[in-house]
Amino acid sequence: MAQPIESLSPEDRVIHYRVMAAEVQYLASEAQFEEVQEQFLKLAQSWRSMADREQALIEREHLPAVA
Repeated sequence: MAQPIESLSPEDRVIHYRVMAAEVQYLASEAQFEEVQEQFLKLAQSWRSMADREQALIEREHLPAVA
């Protein structure tokens, strides 16, 4: 059984999201119908956005507090 995404470290979630984006991007490149390709591309963008948000949270947590 697959590990729940919530149990992954933030860094591992970023990797997971980027891998999913790459896989869906590949599926888009292989799609025979434009409508299917467009949906895969939207899904890939969603995965990339999730990775970017998670990465921003990681970076924010590692910034020194401003006094």
